[in-house]
Amino acid sequence: MSSDTITNGPTAPETTKTLAERILPKFEIVANLKALEKIEDRQRSLGSVTKEILKSRELAHQNMALK
Repeated sequence: MSSDTITNGPTAPETTKTLAERILPKFEIVANLKALEKIEDRQRSLGSVTKEILKSRELAHQNMALK
């Protein structure tokens, strides 16, 4: 009986955890909740700025191509 898959132990508990739970234990997530919320807010606000930067960069490349 040969198997094509190789396992390194039980994986069921790992699959039910979220990415954050795999990275940080729950008590650390709760302790850092305010900081994590600030990071998420910052990322949301920077999204529109990033889009504007990319648009400006694209326009600059177009202008350079016209020269």
